[in-house]
Amino acid sequence: SLTHLMSDGMSRITCQGKSVYQFGTVSTFSSYTVVKEISVAKIDVEMPLEKVCFFSCGFSTGFGAVISSAKVTPGSTCAVFGLGGVGLSVIMGCKAAGAARITAVDINKHKFEKAKIVGATECINPQDFKKRIQEVIFDLLGAGVEFCFEVIGNPDTM
Repeated sequence: SLTHLMSDGMSRITCQGKSVYQFGTVSTFSSYTVVKEISVAKIDVEMPLEKVCFFSCGFSTGFGAVISSAKVTPGSTCAVFGLGGVGLSVIMGCKAAGAARITAVDINKHKFEKAKIVGATECINPQDFKKRIQEVIFDLLGAGVEFCFEVIGNPDTM
């Protein structure tokens, strides 16, 4: 299992010939750890720790996917499938990048209010339609979307 290892499956630290596991859940509560630079988020020393602790893996994964990987452009259209912590962070990233339309998709309608608060322009529950969701989005926007994020983790949605 790759749990507690670097992203390449290796441990960078040994003690008396044995691997020291330093990543994932082990390093979450460590005073010191060794990770790749991409896995670190610098925070202002003035920020209260009880608030910045929420900007962990989920936020940086979602926001980073939009800004660093997909490079969403101003005026673009986006669809976000899944409105958990990562999905909401994707929506925040799309809004920060200047996306004109951000369509949030989830089967739990109770997540729609938060999605709209953080920047979704419309929310869709696929269970409300007999059509395939891509047809629903096309009908709603008059076209497909330029950027699509699957943050459910279910291969069937890809």
